[in-house]
Amino acid sequence: MRDGLYKNLPLSLEWRAVLRSCMLDVERGTIAQEKVQRAIGRELQREIQPQFMKAFREKTKLTETLLPGFLAFGVDVIGRDLAGQNSPLEKEIIAQAKRLEAAGLKGAELEREAVVSAVKEYMERRKRQIEQTILTSASDQDAKATMRAVQDAFNTAKIEPIVDALLAGSSADLPPARRPIDLDEDLSGIIP
Repeated sequence: MRDGLYKNLPLSLEWRAVLRSCMLDVERGTIAQEKVQRAIGRELQREIQPQFMKAFREKTKLTETLLPGFLAFGVDVIGRDLAGQNSPLEKEIIAQAKRLEAAGLKGAELEREAVVSAVKEYMERRKRQIEQTILTSASDQDAKATMRAVQDAFNTAKIEPIVDALLAGSSADLPPARRPIDLDEDLSGIIP
């Protein structure tokens, strides 16, 4: 039953890889953290269109020129208005932009903080979904260690560089996480 716990996860391949890394003692820690960062980068590429980011940037620049009391991100602004696909991540970016603009942020600061806040919220949703899968599928001692590994991986993931890459227009895709190779490892038990 524990072999394929990650196979039951109704998420993309990258998020399944995160759970698989958290289940393996060898990959807990930095490898799981790198896989979280890679999954976030892939999700940003998949769910946020370049046209949306361009229109979003123009809208945030518009906030600098508005008089106090006027909002660029009004109640009726949706992802489709900004050339988006109305994906959950785009909706969250707009919701965060509305909240932050009402709090007084404007321009590039509004743009960056809205995207960072949206990505953090999106990561929390994914973390809760992975945790729920662990809780419903396993209750042994190893499940507690897996839960700790998931929480550590998500809490230590560095999303700001990924968001900065997205805002700069470059690829947010990261190289695959690899296990470090120990050159002094004893391979005598492996080779027949």
